[in-house]
Amino acid sequence: MVDPVGVALPTLRRLPLYLRLFEERRRAGEEWLSSEVLARRLGLRSIQVRKDLSSVGALGSPKRGFPVQATAETLSLLLRRDSYSSVFLVGAGHLALAFLEDESLSRHGFEVAAVFHPAPAMRGARLGGREVLPLAKLPDLSRRMGVRLAVFAIETEWAAEALEGLGGSEIGGIVDLTGGELAAPRDLAVVRASFGACLSTLVGELSKRPGRAV
Repeated sequence: MVDPVGVALPTLRRLPLYLRLFEERRRAGEEWLSSEVLARRLGLRSIQVRKDLSSVGALGSPKRGFPVQATAETLSLLLRRDSYSSVFLVGAGHLALAFLEDESLSRHGFEVAAVFHPAPAMRGARLGGREVLPLAKLPDLSRRMGVRLAVFAIETEWAAEALEGLGGSEIGGIVDLTGGELAAPRDLAVVRASFGACLSTLVGELSKRPGRAV
């Protein structure tokens, strides 16, 4: 089995996208999926697709592509999807609600197991039909449920306290949607996403196109 530590980071970030397409084909009862089709769906070159999949031990056929069932299983094992399917959501505002209602979570095999907020005033509140729990309950629930992922969609003024609230939990990584720069412990994996960064990336892409001055 390939160790994800040895996989290049850009490839690792594309693996969930590959897995989603292979799972779509598996549900449709199809047996093979070509690198050309994958490349078109993801906006990549077919040679990049073959390089990515071969680097994680997925074996393809020159004429038929990649076996859907076997490749989906290979990617699932590498990503340890079963071990990381549950997520804690920290936050109870509009951003947190948007994340909670994002249908792409279930398509990628994830579910929000519980919602938390450190503010005493939020106790007993509900978000999208879910009770907002005190942050103090997170460490114990994390240990009991085996949840290792958290998403921070919380107001900036509460972010530092929320980060401290992870102490003693099983949380090993967070997705930070706050737009700030949390001073996270070095042993905590952090992926930061912001609307400003996305727009900057978009501007960069547009500036590469002929005849466009950005």
